[in-house]
Amino acid sequence: MKMLPRTRITRYVGIAISVLGMVVIALGVFFVTEGFAAKSEVQAALAEEQVTVTIDEVKVPVADQETAMAMADVIKGHTLGRYGPWQDMERDDPNRATMLDGLALRNSLTLARMALDVSDLVTGLGAALALIGAGFTATGAVIVGLTGKAAREEAIATDGPIKLTPGYAQAA
Repeated sequence: MKMLPRTRITRYVGIAISVLGMVVIALGVFFVTEGFAAKSEVQAALAEEQVTVTIDEVKVPVADQETAMAMADVIKGHTLGRYGPWQDMERDDPNRATMLDGLALRNSLTLARMALDVSDLVTGLGAALALIGAGFTATGAVIVGLTGKAAREEAIATDGPIKLTPGYAQAA
Protein backbone atom coordinates (compact mmCIF):
# COMPACT_ATOMS: atom_id res chain seq x y z
CA MET A 1 0.00 0.00 0.00
CA LYS A 2 1.47 3.27 -1.13
CA MET A 3 1.24 6.16 1.33
CA LEU A 4 1.25 9.77 0.36
CA PRO A 5 4.10 11.80 1.94
CA ARG A 6 1.63 13.89 3.93
CA THR A 7 -0.05 10.77 5.27
CA ARG A 8 3.30 9.25 6.18
CA ILE A 9 4.36 12.43 8.04
CA THR A 10 1.03 12.54 9.85
CA ARG A 11 1.49 8.91 10.86
CA TYR A 12 4.98 9.67 12.26
CA VAL A 13 3.57 12.66 14.14
CA GLY A 14 0.93 10.38 15.67
CA ILE A 15 3.59 7.89 16.71
CA ALA A 16 5.71 10.70 18.19
CA ILE A 17 2.74 12.02 20.16
CA SER A 18 2.05 8.52 21.49
CA VAL A 19 5.69 8.08 22.53
CA LEU A 20 5.65 11.51 24.18
CA GLY A 21 2.49 10.48 26.03
CA MET A 22 4.17 7.32 27.30
CA VAL A 23 7.16 9.35 28.53
CA VAL A 24 4.83 11.79 30.33
CA ILE A 25 2.96 8.84 31.90
CA ALA A 26 6.27 7.41 33.14
CA LEU A 27 7.24 10.82 34.53
CA GLY A 28 3.86 11.07 36.26
CA VAL A 29 4.25 7.63 37.83
CA PHE A 30 7.74 8.62 39.01
CA PHE A 31 6.38 11.80 40.63
CA VAL A 32 3.58 9.89 42.36
CA THR A 33 5.97 7.29 43.79
CA GLU A 34 8.45 9.95 44.91
CA GLY A 35 5.67 11.98 46.52
CA PHE A 36 4.48 8.96 48.51
CA ALA A 37 8.06 8.07 49.45
CA ALA A 38 8.79 11.61 50.67
CA LYS A 39 5.61 11.70 52.72
CA SER A 40 6.42 8.33 54.29
CA GLU A 41 9.94 9.50 55.10
CA VAL A 42 8.76 12.68 56.84
CA GLN A 43 6.04 10.83 58.75
CA ALA A 44 8.59 8.22 59.88
CA ALA A 45 10.92 10.99 61.09
CA LEU A 46 8.08 12.62 63.01
CA ALA A 47 7.14 9.28 64.58
CA GLU A 48 10.78 8.64 65.51
CA GLU A 49 10.93 11.94 67.41
CA GLN A 50 7.77 10.94 69.33
CA VAL A 51 6.42 14.49 69.45
CA THR A 52 2.87 14.63 70.83
CA VAL A 53 0.19 17.28 71.10
CA THR A 54 -2.14 17.27 74.08
CA ILE A 55 -5.69 17.93 72.90
CA ASP A 56 -8.44 17.73 75.55
CA GLU A 57 -6.12 15.87 77.94
CA VAL A 58 -5.33 13.25 75.25
CA LYS A 59 -1.82 12.95 73.82
CA VAL A 60 -1.96 12.79 70.03
CA PRO A 61 1.23 11.93 68.09
CA VAL A 62 2.38 14.45 65.51
CA ALA A 63 2.04 12.54 62.24
CA ASP A 64 0.52 14.93 59.71
CA GLN A 65 0.28 18.57 58.68
CA GLU A 66 -2.53 19.50 61.08
CA THR A 67 -0.96 18.05 64.21
CA ALA A 68 2.46 19.48 63.32
CA MET A 69 1.03 22.98 63.05
CA ALA A 70 -1.07 22.46 66.20
CA MET A 71 2.08 21.57 68.13
CA ALA A 72 4.00 24.50 66.65
CA ASP A 73 1.16 26.81 67.74
CA VAL A 74 1.19 25.32 71.26
CA ILE A 75 4.94 25.89 71.51
CA LYS A 76 4.56 29.43 70.18
CA GLY A 77 1.86 30.20 72.72
CA HIS A 78 3.97 28.84 75.58
CA THR A 79 7.21 30.57 74.65
CA LEU A 80 5.76 33.93 73.64
CA GLY A 81 3.29 33.91 76.50
CA ARG A 82 5.89 33.10 79.12
CA TYR A 83 9.00 34.89 77.83
CA GLY A 84 7.79 37.38 75.23
CA PRO A 85 9.47 37.90 71.85
CA TRP A 86 13.06 36.74 71.34
CA GLN A 87 14.25 40.29 70.64
CA ASP A 88 12.99 41.56 73.99
CA MET A 89 14.97 39.02 76.03
CA GLU A 90 18.14 40.15 77.75
CA ARG A 91 21.39 38.44 76.71
CA ASP A 92 21.97 37.07 80.19
CA ASP A 93 18.37 35.86 80.69
CA PRO A 94 18.52 32.23 81.96
CA ASN A 95 15.38 31.40 79.96
CA ARG A 96 17.05 32.27 76.66
CA ALA A 97 18.08 28.62 76.05
CA THR A 98 14.52 27.41 76.67
CA MET A 99 13.19 30.01 74.25
CA LEU A 100 15.77 28.97 71.66
CA ASP A 101 14.77 25.30 72.05
CA GLY A 102 11.15 26.28 71.51
CA LEU A 103 12.05 28.24 68.39
CA ALA A 104 14.06 25.34 66.99
CA LEU A 105 11.29 22.81 67.60
CA ARG A 106 8.67 25.17 66.18
CA ASN A 107 10.76 25.68 63.04
CA SER A 108 11.27 21.91 62.68
CA LEU A 109 7.54 21.27 62.94
CA THR A 110 6.80 24.01 60.42
CA LEU A 111 9.36 22.52 58.02
CA ALA A 112 7.82 19.08 58.50
CA ARG A 113 4.43 20.52 57.59
CA MET A 114 5.90 22.17 54.51
CA ALA A 115 7.61 18.92 53.50
CA LEU A 116 4.33 17.02 53.84
CA ASP A 117 2.53 19.68 51.80
CA VAL A 118 5.19 19.53 49.07
CA SER A 119 4.98 15.73 48.98
CA ASP A 120 1.21 16.02 48.47
CA LEU A 121 1.81 18.56 45.71
CA VAL A 122 4.31 16.26 43.96
CA THR A 123 1.89 13.33 44.20
CA GLY A 124 -0.94 15.41 42.73
CA LEU A 125 1.29 16.75 39.99
CA GLY A 126 2.36 13.21 39.12
CA ALA A 127 -1.25 12.09 38.85
CA ALA A 128 -2.03 15.06 36.60
CA LEU A 129 0.99 14.28 34.41
CA ALA A 130 -0.09 10.65 34.10
CA LEU A 131 -3.55 11.75 32.95
CA ILE A 132 -2.06 14.23 30.47
CA GLY A 133 0.26 11.50 29.18
CA ALA A 134 -2.70 9.16 28.75
CA GLY A 135 -4.42 11.87 26.71
CA PHE A 136 -1.34 12.30 24.51
CA THR A 137 -1.05 8.56 24.00
CA ALA A 138 -4.72 8.23 23.08
CA THR A 139 -4.51 11.21 20.71
CA GLY A 140 -1.45 9.74 19.00
CA ALA A 141 -3.17 6.37 18.64
CA VAL A 142 -6.21 8.02 17.07
CA ILE A 143 -4.00 9.95 14.64
CA VAL A 144 -2.16 6.76 13.65
CA GLY A 145 -5.46 4.90 13.24
CA LEU A 146 -7.01 7.65 11.12
CA THR A 147 -3.85 7.90 9.03
CA GLY A 148 -3.94 4.17 8.34
CA LYS A 149 -7.60 4.38 7.38
CA ALA A 150 -6.92 7.37 5.10
CA ALA A 151 -4.03 5.53 3.45
CA ARG A 152 -6.21 2.47 2.81
CA GLU A 153 -9.00 4.61 1.36
CA GLU A 154 -6.48 6.45 -0.82
CA ALA A 155 -5.03 3.16 -2.06
CA ILE A 156 -8.47 1.84 -2.94
CA ALA A 157 -9.38 5.10 -4.68
CA THR A 158 -6.18 5.19 -6.79
CA ASP A 159 -5.50 1.48 -7.36
CA GLY A 160 -9.04 0.18 -7.33
CA PRO A 161 -10.23 -2.76 -5.25
CA ILE A 162 -7.76 -5.48 -4.37
CA LYS A 163 -8.06 -8.42 -6.79
CA LEU A 164 -6.93 -11.85 -5.75
CA THR A 165 -5.66 -14.07 -8.53
CA PRO A 166 -6.16 -17.82 -8.42
CA GLY A 167 -2.39 -18.35 -8.37
CA TYR A 168 -2.04 -16.18 -5.30
CA ALA A 169 -4.63 -18.17 -3.39
CA GLN A 170 -2.82 -21.44 -4.23
CA ALA A 171 0.60 -20.07 -3.29
CA ALA A 172 -0.57 -19.17 0.19
